[in-house]
Amino acid sequence: KVKLLNTKTKMVTTLVADLNEPNDVLIIGRELWITDTNNDQIIKFDLGSKVKEVVNVKNQSTGTPIK
Repeated sequence: KVKLLNTKTKMVTTLVADLNEPNDVLIIGRELWITDTNNDQIIKFDLGSKVKEVVNVKNQSTGTPIK
């Protein structure tokens, strides 16, 4: 899970669930980019719409999908 702490209210909420060992999180604009290590996925989560999307990653040399 990826959780958010509201420092004013001290409340914790879950932003993204159903992850299997989330590792790195990067914020770009209004998006969270999350490595979901044991599912071999990169997740893009829109902070505005709360939509979670699996990012399709391809091998730079061959163009084939990486799994």
